[in-house]
Amino acid sequence: MRRNPSKPNVPIVSIIVMNIRTLFSVIYVVFYVNVLLVTKLRNTTYTEIIFLRIYPEIMVVVVQHVITKNFM
Repeated sequence: MRRNPSKPNVPIVSIIVMNIRTLFSVIYVVFYVNVLLVTKLRNTTYTEIIFLRIYPEIMVVVVQHVITKNFM
């Protein structure tokens, strides 16, 4: 009986994590569009922009992995 109620918590947690991930990605898109606009004016290299775009995604994936590993 105890195993059954705890099992649906894992999908709920993963759904929450996915929602957080999408929320953060939206925030990052908005933020880095602003960064792109600023860098267009300042002529910053594209590698920096690419790094700024990819690094948060990597961090989100790492955080998601850690959260899912802890709850599993």
